[in-house]
Amino acid sequence: MQTPSKNKIIDGAPQEFFFAGGLEYKPQTVTAHSKEEAEEIYEKTKQKVEPLPVNKSETL
Repeated sequence: MQTPSKNKIIDGAPQEFFFAGGLEYKPQTVTAHSKEEAEEIYEKTKQKVEPLPVNKSETL
């Protein structure tokens, strides 16, 4: 009898890949079968961080 593999890479199950995004993009976790596939998905779905509005009275 074959038991389920604890190593996701061996049994081909999708893995979660985290992309921090840095200062320009929001952080995001992508589920994919390979790092290359995850990078492609991230490039298509990444979202820019919107700068916070500046109140002019706070800058004085």
